[in-house]
Amino acid sequence: MTLFEYLSVAISIVLSLSAAQLLGNLREVFDPARRYWVHALWVLQTLWLHVLYWWSMWAYREVESWNLLSFAFVLLVPALLFMSSSALVPSYATSVSSWDDHFFKVRRWYFAARSLLVVFAGLRSWLLLEPCGNHGTKGKERSKRRRS
Repeated sequence: MTLFEYLSVAISIVLSLSAAQLLGNLREVFDPARRYWVHALWVLQTLWLHVLYWWSMWAYREVESWNLLSFAFVLLVPALLFMSSSALVPSYATSVSSWDDHFFKVRRWYFAARSLLVVFAGLRSWLLLEPCGNHGTKGKERSKRRRS
């Protein structure tokens, strides 16, 4: 097992817990008596973001210098996804009487977590995927290796 595979298991566990929080409460979110369409769209979009983040992790398979700091930095995005998912659909979802009221109660916290998520995802890619001062050369090196 490579170090990337080992680390991706931990990331997948956090993403799975977060996605399970959303998926386990979809019935409550779409209950016609309590449904709020804006909230429901954000739940679906957040679920899609889980899939996209998991898919984007494949780009990190060639990172060779993993350490605790870089792993913690990469794990920060799934942690923020988990926090935003928990705010959007709490574990006590059956006791939420109105998703409209709930959404407006947690919207600032939710969008703050989502904003941080965007910032840290961008920084993560910039720090771990692109060598400083050599933007765009990594892809050229890969294509040269494939041709040889």
